[in-house]
Amino acid sequence: MHVAFGRVRRKIAMKTLLRWLSITLCLYALGGHPATAQNAYELGEAALQLENYEEAIQHFTSAEKSGKTLARLGYAHSQLGHYAEATRAYQEALHKDNVESQTAVAQALLGLGYIAYQQGKFDDAIRRYTEVVQQDMAGIAEAHHNLGRIYAG
Repeated sequence: MHVAFGRVRRKIAMKTLLRWLSITLCLYALGGHPATAQNAYELGEAALQLENYEEAIQHFTSAEKSGKTLARLGYAHSQLGHYAEATRAYQEALHKDNVESQTAVAQALLGLGYIAYQQGKFDDAIRRYTEVVQQDMAGIAEAHHNLGRIYAG
């Protein structure tokens, strides 16, 4: 029992160390200025990679509200089961006048499809995933996969 507990503690300590190191390196690369909007976005991405969704939300909230940032904010919220907040962020990403890439639009549509699927709204999920497929957006493979899951039951 003590051996297993020791392994778990070492694993947690290592994950904490890696998290700290990742964020420290990110801050160093960004010039040590976390207050800028771009730096906040990069720290949010680093937090997402570490599956630290609460921290990612904090950083994305203080970043510039681009379509890309809002789509990533929606993703972080959806991973925590905050579907109302995620839906708001995804919808805002889709309605941004300056959505700079189809990737952000695809992420928002895929995210809205995921939320609809989780809530049992399969027709809405199919509509969102089909939109990604029809527009031949980035994420088309994920959309096809998710459509297959819905149709497979």
